[in-house]
Amino acid sequence: LSSVDDTVPSSFGEDMTTNNSNKPAWALTEEAAQREEEERDAADEEELLCFVDGLDFEEYSQDHELTILMDQVKNRIKALQKGKNVDESRLEAIINSELAAL
Repeated sequence: LSSVDDTVPSSFGEDMTTNNSNKPAWALTEEAAQREEEERDAADEEELLCFVDGLDFEEYSQDHELTILMDQVKNRIKALQKGKNVDESRLEAIINSELAAL
């Protein structure tokens, strides 16, 4: 029996209600699962804010590959905006022709 006691983890007898992180998600109450999710989201948000605070954009602005990529993104945005404007013009023309037919 003493050899069995040696293999039992020390946390076995501890109150599991105080630490929900050891439980699988399906074993948590809805409130506990939501609280854990909010804590993870808050930690992720804090990590992202720390990253942004320490980011030196000037260091990356001189990167030639990044500059090319940013130009490509800007061109894609312009093309999408132009396509949106064309679609809006077509839609407006169709609506006007339908209204004129009434």
